[in-house]
Amino acid sequence: MSGPRRGPEAYLAGFPPGAPPYPGSDEPLAWKHDYYELFRMLYERLNRLLEETAVRHQDLVAASNPLTHVWEPAVDVYEHDTYYLIEVEIAGADPDLLEIHMENKNLWIRGSRPPTQECPEEEYYRIEIPEGDFERTVHLPEDASPRRIQSSYTGGILRIRVPRRKRRKKGSPHRPSRKQA
Repeated sequence: MSGPRRGPEAYLAGFPPGAPPYPGSDEPLAWKHDYYELFRMLYERLNRLLEETAVRHQDLVAASNPLTHVWEPAVDVYEHDTYYLIEVEIAGADPDLLEIHMENKNLWIRGSRPPTQECPEEEYYRIEIPEGDFERTVHLPEDASPRRIQSSYTGGILRIRVPRRKRRKKGSPHRPSRKQA
């Protein structure tokens, strides 16, 4: 005695073999083994729909939310014994207009990248390189020191070197302050 059917077999019980999974689809789907394929197709269609909607209504979105013009560049953070190294990808930005400061263990990086080409909007096929104002905040650990921050900009990469405070070794004697002595 078998119980009621469960899973995709129950859904497909009323359909002839090889029937499309939903109306309007020409692709037959073998439900037992193609869950991955089903989700991949759904993912691709949803991405295409969202991309087309974003391209069509880009002006409306930008006008309704002024923060969309500020973009965040990619950042890599490396930890060394005596310093942290932060690399920021901002090719094309004017190094003289970069602003870097540290506040409450947060490193703030601000600047602007001018448009790469002056081209009428109708001529673009795809635009992915962000331009205009950018801002990025990087949270650093407690031992990061805001003193003596060094930066350099070469090859489109901004490198920021933030020194680390020296930690006392366990078992080292505490140096008394002048008030205690």
